[in-house]
Amino acid sequence: MVLLKRSPGAKFLLLFALIPMLILSACGGTTGGGSTPTPGQTSAPTKVPITVASKLDLDGHLLGEMYVLLLQKAGYTVNAKLASGDNGTLFAAIKSGSVDLYPEFTGTGLSLLGLKSAYNPDMDYQTVKNAYEQQFHITWLDQAPLNDGYALCTSKTRSQSLGITTLSQLAPKVSQLTLATQSDGLPFFNALQSSYGFASTNFKS
Repeated sequence: MVLLKRSPGAKFLLLFALIPMLILSACGGTTGGGSTPTPGQTSAPTKVPITVASKLDLDGHLLGEMYVLLLQKAGYTVNAKLASGDNGTLFAAIKSGSVDLYPEFTGTGLSLLGLKSAYNPDMDYQTVKNAYEQQFHITWLDQAPLNDGYALCTSKTRSQSLGITTLSQLAPKVSQLTLATQSDGLPFFNALQSSYGFASTNFKS
């Protein structure tokens, strides 16, 4: 984890990876300059409270709680706003400065930018990092080594009845199934359609 020193007028996005990232924006400015520590360095705790938020899902809530505890242990004053909204809500909050930090995913970052994945974690991260810096003046910092990618699952009985163990085997039989995902999984299904030719009329979100 990288702790940041606040700079006037700057917004920082502390990446947690493709996969979660931490988002960190400055709350209020001072007249002095600041610097960003490199991995392995720490910054001196400030008296300005850091507002940590998270999404409504369990993994986001857990990650947010972890960062609250880590920041407090490092000597920072933390204002916790966990389980406080969905993707759009927290993205608006980080841009406005009402939230300083929350766990996020590079895939979600691409979606909010209206961009498609290159199916390369490092390339996707760099794309999001550059775009957020240019469009929002928000800096994504180093990724954490965690992959929270999507996958399809079904029961063993259903898999055996269809004779499938791979996505390629599933593609011609997908119309026999009802596929479901939460809203932020939609890009995953779009990728299956373009990469494997999935064509399902039975789809729920």
